[in-house]
Amino acid sequence: MNNDSTSKKTWTSSSINKTVERCEITGLQTVASYNWLKDSTLVVPGAPGVVSKDLQSNLQLTREQGTNVIDENHLRHPSAPLEPLFRSVMLCSPDFDFSDVDIVSDRNNIRKLHSFLEGTRTKDFRIDVCRVGDLVLLQRVEPKDVDYPEHAGFGFDFERVYAERDRPHSAGTHRRVVYYDLAGMGMLIGSETDAVLDRNTDDIEYDLSTALAVVSINNETTQKDFKDSDLKIRRGGAPLTTVKYDAAELCTKAIKFAHEFDYADKWLQMYLAGAKYLLLGFHLRGYITSPELIDIDMCKERVEGDPSRNMGRLAALLDEIVDVAQSYPEDVIWTLHFTASTQKLVKKRLNRYR
Repeated sequence: MNNDSTSKKTWTSSSINKTVERCEITGLQTVASYNWLKDSTLVVPGAPGVVSKDLQSNLQLTREQGTNVIDENHLRHPSAPLEPLFRSVMLCSPDFDFSDVDIVSDRNNIRKLHSFLEGTRTKDFRIDVCRVGDLVLLQRVEPKDVDYPEHAGFGFDFERVYAERDRPHSAGTHRRVVYYDLAGMGMLIGSETDAVLDRNTDDIEYDLSTALAVVSINNETTQKDFKDSDLKIRRGGAPLTTVKYDAAELCTKAIKFAHEFDYADKWLQMYLAGAKYLLLGFHLRGYITSPELIDIDMCKERVEGDPSRNMGRLAALLDEIVDVAQSYPEDVIWTLHFTASTQKLVKKRLNRYR
């Protein structure tokens, strides 16, 4: 064991000069999904919103204040925010081999690390890190779980109109868990999914009996590994094959600011979660003439330069984080602190255990 666990380690964007040639995500597969209900019950596999084939045009959206939930996993289950990811995988894909995984994380953590490398990060962040066996867990840490925007917008109504949630267990946020390989590292990533594209509704069965057939693991098995857990789980929703359909991100933007839309950031968000489509609602005071549906390749084409140019450096940074995690005893929690004023990412030890 090296002495990384006791030495201070600091990264700057320029210090990550090792890279991986042609770093691409490969072997993408959806392994689990779930919905959070308002009473903090987890519904597995849950059901996503569905974007209809026939998109409504000439539509006036309603401005809504809304509540922005920043980290719902921590809000609903603060004692173990990554537990829903593990439980949903065990239920949806009982044969999934965790030995293939190196890093388990929320997509948000990976986006933050990427923005640090890009030099575009303007806010501090913290990520807690813990090793469990050979798994390196990256735990999202936010100053607060819920935010109340100062100004009302049209995004909430846009999702309500274009992502139908009238099927059982499709209320509440829907999250997918995907597995893929990034430069030889097995990544198990959870992220919120706005909706899926309705390619063939005849293939989508939303009855409970079908969903139960998909999650054919018994309660004794799941409770055995989480015997002290107070997480409430209900089985129901859509079969996992539904969320293996084309995932879509939904966004609105005032048309006068359309030239400012950050296609690079949106491409990365989609890429890291395996989403294939982006539904854009450019509006004039909430009036949408026609929403625009583009795929991830079209999104990438609208970026000046190559938005994937730092994926190799991201892989190199993640590889270093795994190396540091392996130097710590199992279950010891340490943390990554990024300070925007210095543009430095610093490793710090926490005096607590998982």
